[in-house]
Amino acid sequence: MLDWFGFFQSMPSPAHIRIRLAIHDVKRKGSNTMKIPRITGRVATVAGAVAVAAVMSGVTVGAANAAANVAGPECAKGTVCLWQHSNYKGDSYTLPAGNDDSDLGKSDFDNKASSVYNHTKDKYCLYQDKNFSGKKITINPGKKVSSLGKFSDHASSIKAC
Repeated sequence: MLDWFGFFQSMPSPAHIRIRLAIHDVKRKGSNTMKIPRITGRVATVAGAVAVAAVMSGVTVGAANAAANVAGPECAKGTVCLWQHSNYKGDSYTLPAGNDDSDLGKSDFDNKASSVYNHTKDKYCLYQDKNFSGKKITINPGKKVSSLGKFSDHASSIKAC
């Protein structure tokens, strides 16, 4: 762990005194945040280096945390992916672009799909019955559908349409 107080002791500027006092105050109060007066010039450059060092030592930034919490379905480009549950959860089934499956039961995915991601450049249709018959829904290229609604657990075949 970097000794922040020792790091600023070598700075030949009056502004470093305010920074040292702020750091000392943080240590004394046990807080994780501090208010530092506006600084410019050489001290600002050092403060920027301190911010980089803080990030590298494991201090996280709120925006980085928000981005890390945003999750989407994992589906390779050029495939259509089906999931057993809504919101891309549960067992999954992957169909490469240009292929079809006239009987999802052969893959043990008959009447199981509840969410889908069409990560291809083609439209794909999910059919209620085998051999591309019965009611159907169309999934446009690049479309993510987190819930198939009333069509959930009713797809028995899939093909480009």
